Amino acid sequence: MISLSKTQLSTLFMALIPLYVVGCTVAPPRISGYPTGVPPATHQALQQQQANLMARYEELNARTASLDADNQRLQAHLAQQQQQTSKMQASLQQSRDTVADLRDELTIERRNQGSYAGQGALPSTEVGYTPAGNLPLANIPGADVNQDGGDVRIRLDGAQLFASGKASIKNTSQNSKLIDDVVSTIQSQYPQQRVTVEGHTDSDPIRRSSWKNNEELSLGRARAVYYALRKRGLSEAQLSVAGYGSSRPLADNNSPAGKARNRRVEIVIHAQQPR
Repeated sequence: MISLSKTQLSTLFMALIPLYVVGCTVAPPRISGYPTGVPPATHQALQQQQANLMARYEELNARTASLDADNQRLQAHLAQQQQQTSKMQASLQQSRDTVADLRDELTIERRNQGSYAGQGALPSTEVGYTPAGNLPLANIPGADVNQDGGDVRIRLDGAQLFASGKASIKNTSQNSKLIDDVVSTIQSQYPQQRVTVEGHTDSDPIRRSSWKNNEELSLGRARAVYYALRKRGLSEAQLSVAGYGSSRPLADNNSPAGKARNRRVEIVIHAQQPR
C-alpha cells in the first residue's frame, strides 16, 4: 500500500481539479494528427478528399496557364493578320488609285486627240494674238494672283488640289469653289485673253505613281485643271496646257517648304488677245 504525506496528497488533489468542470469530465486528450472528436477513418477520408481537391486545383491551374498561352498566341496571330489586312487594303487602294490615274490619263489623251485633230498646234503668243497691255490683277480667295510682266499668273496650291503622285483633282468643296472662282474671274475680267494652264512639280523623283516622271505628272495635273475649266464653260479655243516638271521652281527644292511652293498649277492670263 502506497503511503502519501499530506503535502503529496494536496499536490495530487490540485492536479486532479482541472479534470472536472461543473460535474462533467473533460474530453479525452486529442490524438496527435486528428481533429478533436473526429474518428481516424473519417479524418483519413477528409485528407484524401483534400489531396484530390489539391490535385484538381493544380490541374486547373495548369490548364489555365495553357489557355493563357494559347490566348497570347492567338492575340499575336490576330495582330499579325490585322497588319497583313491593313497592308493588303493599302495595296488595294494604291492599285485603285493607279487605275483611276490611268483612266484619267487615257481620257485626257482621247480628249486631246479629239480636240486638236486637224487644228495643228494650240494657240501661241506668236500667232494670231496682239499685245493688249498690262492686265489688272484679280482677287481670288485661296489663290495667289501675281503680275508677271504684262501677264497675270493665278497660282493654285498643288497639295490642295492633288494627292501625292496623283493627277486627279481632289473632290472637295474647297477645290470646287476655287475652280468656280477662277472660271468666274476669267469670264468677267479676262474674257478675250489667251489662257495657259501650267503644271509644276518639285524635284523629287517619281517613286510610287503611274506617271513616269515629273514632266508627265505636271502635264497630267495641268490637263486635269484644263478640263475642270472647260467643264465650267471656258472656251476650248481660249485654253492651252503645258507641263514643266521641276524645271521652273519658285523656291529652293532643298527644303520641305520650298518643295511645297514648287508643287503648283499656274493659270497664266496672257496680255495678248485675238486679232
